[in-house]
Amino acid sequence: MEQRVLNRTADLDKQTQRLKETNVALEILLKKRAEDKKNLEKAIMLKVEKLISPNLEKLKMRQSETSTKALLEIIEHNLADITSSFSRQPRNYLAALTPTQIQVAELIKHGHTTKEIADILSLSPSTISCHRQEIRKRLSLSNKKISLQAALIAST
Repeated sequence: MEQRVLNRTADLDKQTQRLKETNVALEILLKKRAEDKKNLEKAIMLKVEKLISPNLEKLKMRQSETSTKALLEIIEHNLADITSSFSRQPRNYLAALTPTQIQVAELIKHGHTTKEIADILSLSPSTISCHRQEIRKRLSLSNKKISLQAALIAST
């Protein structure tokens, strides 16, 4: 009986040692993952700051057209939004929309009217209205008494 207890204790000691080794390996992998994530974030931030932002600033200074400036400011805001936090979940409503609908949705979310959006995107107000209806449909907001802007803000 004593021998069985000793054998069982030896087996448990071996298993404990293996679990400790596995935990150390997992901790190393987690540290490496966190380091890789930080490096990726730094690389993205550096590229946005050095490659994109200066060109946006130059364009904003050269453009006198209000719609072009507004569009550049929106691009700048969206880049800042992208790089502000890498841990946030992506906006879930974006997957259901086309690229043009995403543009329209972002402008709606920022409080622009249909006419302003039409001017910024060089489209007709009726086209923007169609996009608004399609966005409501794709987000299951049709026949619901909720502001599209409020729904988009809530989805972020």
